[in-house]
Amino acid sequence: FNLAEVKFNIASTLRDLGRMQEAIQMLHEAITMADRFTLTPLMARNFAQWSGALATAHQNMGDAARAEAALAQRRKFAVLGISGSNADLLLPEVTVSFEATVLEIAGKRPEARARAQQALDRLYEGREKLPPFPRLEQSLFDVIYYASYATGDYVAAEAAARQRVRILKPQVTASAPTQYYFFASVVRAAKAVARQGGLAEALEMLK
Repeated sequence: FNLAEVKFNIASTLRDLGRMQEAIQMLHEAITMADRFTLTPLMARNFAQWSGALATAHQNMGDAARAEAALAQRRKFAVLGISGSNADLLLPEVTVSFEATVLEIAGKRPEARARAQQALDRLYEGREKLPPFPRLEQSLFDVIYYASYATGDYVAAEAAARQRVRILKPQVTASAPTQYYFFASVVRAAKAVARQGGLAEALEMLK
């Protein structure tokens, strides 16, 4: 499992270097290692996360068939990740988040937005029974933002970006990556405001 995790980290680095085909190959190697030992639920959740990353990578490269195959792996690992805790309730929605992201990348934006919004509705409805889910919430609002902006629904895009700002604001003094995500969300909201004609407000947000 540690070796698989190292391969995943190498894949992430290759991705950041722009070497996507090598990154995909390394990620695939990491995931196929799951067949070599018995997975604990925690390990299975990691493999599920990596499979979701592989699905988005394949779709970014225009390979819808391999993206769907990786999503199928994600669903398999998510089942193995069930541990008997209330965190299990989040696993299907994390899968939906990856599915919606793949749909958005593929240009199927109305469907992607609907899937993401439905997942958020379910999460909010069951909030009292669930552990905190800010990262999942951010991912789903990501999909809604991109899908809405691309289809010209700038009101919905602004709302989604502002929701990300709300989630991230308490963490803005934390690590540099968190600050980056916070300010990136402010910029997204400003872009959507500008598209609606609020140029002065957008300028102040960017400042």
